[in-house]
Amino acid sequence: MPERQLRLFEHPKPLLERLGADFFKALPKCPGVYLMFNATNRLLYVGQSSNLRARLGSYKNANPNHVPRKVLRLVHSVARINIEPCETPLAARLRENELLRTHRPRFNRMNTWPKAYWFVGCRETGGRLHLWLTLKPEDPENLYGAFKANARAAFGALLRILKYPVSLAHPPRSFELPTCEGIREFLSGTSDLLLANARPLDDSLFAQSLFDHDHELLTRFYRAGPNRNRRICEQHNLRLIPQDQLDDLLLTSG
Repeated sequence: MPERQLRLFEHPKPLLERLGADFFKALPKCPGVYLMFNATNRLLYVGQSSNLRARLGSYKNANPNHVPRKVLRLVHSVARINIEPCETPLAARLRENELLRTHRPRFNRMNTWPKAYWFVGCRETGGRLHLWLTLKPEDPENLYGAFKANARAAFGALLRILKYPVSLAHPPRSFELPTCEGIREFLSGTSDLLLANARPLDDSLFAQSLFDHDHELLTRFYRAGPNRNRRICEQHNLRLIPQDQLDDLLLTSG
């Protein structure tokens, strides 16, 4: 049947059929978190909103032509929704983070596994610079972070910017090279002069294109990672941001 004919029919609303109109009418228009469970009481999804009634109403009316397939799978699986009103939108987002870390629901991806946030290590010995990626906060005096998902790609880009060709898809987690200026300042978020002084490996089109890719990636990483982490550390008197505190600190720090 052509798509234009399908629009003549009301699309299915499984949540409305399952939970009833009264459930959605009774929802408060306040900040809070919501927890979606399936028929076997498994927690499927945790979300938050500054207006619970409006947010859950969007699930109730989810149109198959306008929402991602993941959302459609979710609304067809949900048998029960619990809500927790919160005093402020910030409180709702912090509570959401707590629930995500604790339960790691099937349909959530972001902020569910802080142990996967990277640290970058930097140590200078005898004129050599050792750079490494690690998920373990060991040797904290020589670590920077924690950093979120793009840290590994940024690490590879950093090595290439420093003229050490490594794979785009699988950069190494540890590397040693001659000492160079600006590394610690970059990783600590105090200066991006390292990027300002960087140049392509040669004049070829490929080298210039790869350099532009890496330079842009590192610029974004510096702003969202080291530079933002520096402000958080100064505000909270931290040397290193614990992995399980990063998401909350990103919310509460200016």
